[in-house]
Amino acid sequence: AQAWQKALDTDAEWGMAEAGIRLEHHTLEPRNLSSSEAAVADFGDDPDSFWWGIATAPAHQEDGLDDAWLRFAREGNVRAWTNVPRAEERLRAWSEPETDIRLAAGLGVQVYRMGVDWGRLVPHCRLDEPDARKCRIQNVAALERYERILRMARGYGMKVMLTLFHHSFPLWGTWPSADVLAAANDRFTARDPHWHPRSSGSGTGAMWQHPNAASLFVAFGVDVVERLGHLVDFWVIFNEPVIYTSLSHCMGMWPPGPPITSMAVKVNCLTNPETGSLKAQLNMVAAHRRLYGLIRATESRRGWRMAPVGVAHLLMDTRPYSNYGEQSGKLDEATELFLKLFARYLFIDMLRDVLDFCGINYYGEEVIQNFEPATLPHEVEYSGNGRGISATGMVNVLAQFHSRYQDDDQARFVGPSGYGYVITENGIADGSDLLRPAYIIEHLAALHHARSVLGVPVRGYIHWTVTDNWEWADGYCPKFGLVAVDRDSPSLKRHPRGSYDLYRTIVGSRRVTASQRAAAWRTITDQSSTNGTHDVCRIGMSTLDRPLQMRILGGTPDPYGVVIDWRFNATRVTLESAGARRASTLLAAAMAFSKTTGIDPVAHGLARMATLSTAWEGFVLEQQARIDAMEAQQLQVSEYTQRLSGENGTHFMLDAMAHWVGLLDYPPAPPQPPAPPQPPAWLSRAPGRRGAACPPPGPRPPPLRPTLRRPFGRRRPRPTLHARAEPSSAWVAASHPPAAAAATASRAAAGAACRAARPCRSLASPPSPCRPASPPSP
Repeated sequence: AQAWQKALDTDAEWGMAEAGIRLEHHTLEPRNLSSSEAAVADFGDDPDSFWWGIATAPAHQEDGLDDAWLRFAREGNVRAWTNVPRAEERLRAWSEPETDIRLAAGLGVQVYRMGVDWGRLVPHCRLDEPDARKCRIQNVAALERYERILRMARGYGMKVMLTLFHHSFPLWGTWPSADVLAAANDRFTARDPHWHPRSSGSGTGAMWQHPNAASLFVAFGVDVVERLGHLVDFWVIFNEPVIYTSLSHCMGMWPPGPPITSMAVKVNCLTNPETGSLKAQLNMVAAHRRLYGLIRATESRRGWRMAPVGVAHLLMDTRPYSNYGEQSGKLDEATELFLKLFARYLFIDMLRDVLDFCGINYYGEEVIQNFEPATLPHEVEYSGNGRGISATGMVNVLAQFHSRYQDDDQARFVGPSGYGYVITENGIADGSDLLRPAYIIEHLAALHHARSVLGVPVRGYIHWTVTDNWEWADGYCPKFGLVAVDRDSPSLKRHPRGSYDLYRTIVGSRRVTASQRAAAWRTITDQSSTNGTHDVCRIGMSTLDRPLQMRILGGTPDPYGVVIDWRFNATRVTLESAGARRASTLLAAAMAFSKTTGIDPVAHGLARMATLSTAWEGFVLEQQARIDAMEAQQLQVSEYTQRLSGENGTHFMLDAMAHWVGLLDYPPAPPQPPAPPQPPAWLSRAPGRRGAACPPPGPRPPPLRPTLRRPFGRRRPRPTLHARAEPSSAWVAASHPPAAAAATASRAAAGAACRAARPCRSLASPPSPCRPASPPSP
């Protein structure tokens, strides 16, 4: 641990002359601030206890790179790409690396995060290659050039954090063969939207799902460690593995595609450990473990200093839609919990004993509605790539993460020999540079609070990024850079923004002052008071070729009269409830049960909660028959699993998630009247929520409605499965014409009475006293 804290090697420029690189040395002296000026965040004078950095990645920057993203874009799957000059050149970081390295060094940062591209170094291989040694590094000239680039960064006085996998699987493993792709197209398009793959695979290429993927990646890593290890100060094996496996394997939004439209397929791919995202993550875990041992063995054999090994893990501060005054039932709360369990903790749980540091990528908050991000343009300030801005959210995720792992003896990164946490990415897409100064300052104030008040051992902060670049499926629309790029210029000329100078000043002084904070927020309120706007390139999950103009909201009241203020506020920090922590343990039991029995309870439980389709009833029947057969044969299913079993044929995950939601720190649901049946979810609003909606003029088939059940531990024999859906209007009309007519007449009368009392209101309208009567039951 002490070796990790040593300063940069005295021979930082060793070998520079051999590499043929000439550097223009200059000393930067950031402006010194008056020591008497009040500081809202002070990070001390010791660069070993806390340091600053800047981040890049190969697929964002490197020209001459024939990778999966280039093919994906050429096929028309990347927005804001074909309408941008010199799109394939990216930032020319391969042919002209010193341009951006010099800009990074100009900030005065201590760490430069970059990566190497697997496909560039190993251009020829195949996933079913039985001998992984044949897929070691083949492009030796490219490896030598990476070595020169690392030496260049160190020659500018920066340590190197090297990422081995940053969202780019080699071409030879990304696109499946023609017959596999044809079968996937047949099964995963809207022609069969409710097809359930179970254990047969996800919707896209094999990539990290393939059993050979881990061995092939380790073979690539062997040569990288041997050749570049002595120049690396921090290793990041994987960047955002959960996001990559989800968007690539389960959504089809990233290479190779195609986009997946079936919610059933998406949920199965995300939750079934036999396929999709979880299977890919398990292979990534295996690769990380082998590379961790390889790095340690190589360091010992070669006599190198120990470089901390970690992962860059994306965390979002998620909130259910109902937190913003909208009633959408328990579904959004359950979905938010689901995201926390599958996207926040699971991957780290599987690696915590081989992580010297835990890297956190944090950009903002997500409001969850119906399994997808919601957009609230009048309540939430959004960045250019559609993320809600919340500085307090950074403290929330850090505090919740540290609360989970600080007493875990297996979590190496918080143990005596661990390096702690590192903010491996934090930044905002803001081409106007109006929001970025306040964003940087507020997140550093939040980080200071997490370190000094809550005791979270954060050792470094890395900003994303130096220059505007290619941002995955969003193309060149989001502007994350501290430096703008003129893509119309043949030389891709760089123009530092005002936030470049601000970050350089903060890095030099190692603190944020009250005057800096006030000035940055004043810029926001001045813009909002004059209806100022900024560019937004993504709405929910949809990306745009050209940005929309969204009004700046900071300092203005939302529709409820609450002033929108996304600055850090310590009183808004929320710690995780005991229920959510317990839920993750139950999730592990669910995964073990699924892997043991072949039953996928999570997928069909969530699908039922999401009221996807009555077609799921057949699948539930089939799974229930398998469970009943197991019990009839007296198979050894654990008592723990049986206690989680639900009633009426729906397996335990629905009950478990409903119970977990009840343990969260949300107010209890209002009491429901015992008598007539509840109207459909789209017709009613719970008491205390905004605007009651007037009923539509005609009948509409109601959805399936999950119900909360008794707490765990109270068992009784499970009755025979029966459908819990209200009958559809078409079935009623066919089977009971008088009843259908009566229901239609009653609904029309209720709608007329409601509209006569008060016109129908939109979601942004004040509360309405309208409460339409429930239609009579057929």
